[in-house]
Parts: sequence; C-alpha cells; structure tokens
Amino acid sequence: MNKSGFTLIELLVVLAIVAIASAGSILVFDRADAENTKKDIKKNYVKIQRAALTYVEMDDSWRSQFNSKGYMYININELENDNFIDKDVIAGSKIQGENYVLSYIYGDAVDTCIVRKNELGFECVSNADGMSYDCCLHAPSGLVYSVVKGNERAADESYLFDD
Repeated sequence: MNKSGFTLIELLVVLAIVAIASAGSILVFDRADAENTKKDIKKNYVKIQRAALTYVEMDDSWRSQFNSKGYMYININELENDNFIDKDVIAGSKIQGENYVLSYIYGDAVDTCIVRKNELGFECVSNADGMSYDCCLHAPSGLVYSVVKGNERAADESYLFDD
C-alpha cells in the first residue's frame, strides 16, 4: 500500500511542537520587553533629575533658596510647564500624581531623588541613577519618610508604576 500524505497523528504532533515553540518565544519576547520598559523608565527618571538641577542653576530665586536651606523640592509638572523636560519623558516615566525632585547638598556635591507626595509626606521613588534602592539615602533627616537602604525593593519593581 502506497502511503501519500500525513496521518492525523503526525499532523497533530507537528502542530503541538509548533505551538510549544511559539509559546516559548512569546514568553521570551514579553520578558525582554518588560526589561526594556524598566530601563526606559530609569533613564527618564535620570533625565527628570538632571532637568531639575539645570532648573535650579538657571533660576536665581531657586538657587538662593537652595543655598540657604541646603535642599529643595521641585515639582515635576513645573519642570514640564517651563519646558525643562518634554511631556514624553514624563509619560515614559509612568509618573502620576504629585511628584517632586528633591535636591539636597550631600558633602561637597548635590544629590537628587524623585519623591512622591502622599498623606504621610514624601516617599522616595528613585535615586539619581533611576533605581529604587539607596533612594534618598543621604537626604537630610525628616525630608523623606520612606528611605530604602540596600536592595530591599529590587525584587519588587511595582514602585515604577502607580496604582
């Protein structure tokens, strides 16, 4: 008997192999996309903080206030309204709500972190490198109620997105 074509079992086996391979590749691509999103958010956090430092340098009243107190909160929306950062940077950072850049003197340098204002005060979101750990670690006492030391939130990246 001359066999032409494939049996139903052979076709089902081939379809199952193709389905398993495509499901695996979808998972890999989703994971890579999530990692790229996190990297983009961190880059945007850094851009926002650099814009805040430029903002302070260019405005005499802000600079004098900063020099007298040793720290200051700069509203991120104000940076956008004065064209120091683009709307795309804010949208890409997933920042929502009332957020500020906290700039403060640490040693001989100026350090920054992004903080979110809520009913308890200011909670740290990102350090100057765009990371959640060691966030606002060197901020003057009492300016931020939630300071993350070490890598405590590294496994939980939910801080990147507001609920």
